[in-house]
Amino acid sequence: MLTSVAALKRYSVSCEDGMLVSDEQRKVVTELSVPNNFQCTYCTCNGLLGFFDEKGKLYVAKWSSDAHGVMENNHYKRAYFHIPFSDGKIPFDAKLSKRCKTLLK
Repeated sequence: MLTSVAALKRYSVSCEDGMLVSDEQRKVVTELSVPNNFQCTYCTCNGLLGFFDEKGKLYVAKWSSDAHGVMENNHYKRAYFHIPFSDGKIPFDAKLSKRCKTLLK
């Protein structure tokens, strides 16, 4: 059971501006563009939870009632922004891609 933002981060994928993402077949590769100025906010889309921590770093996790509770209990505000991987793209890097698929399935 998730009880803290730190615990939720362990079950998340950290997103960096400029990170390479691709479709499942790795045919189309693009750079991730991470929005800024969203500290302590979260958004949900297509079963995923995107959240910016207090330092403005973006994480993506699988949405669950526990994850939602962590956001609410830590006074994160709902915002509206694009959540990486909610459109079916995955990290291009093989290690990150594997981690993403494992965490978000």
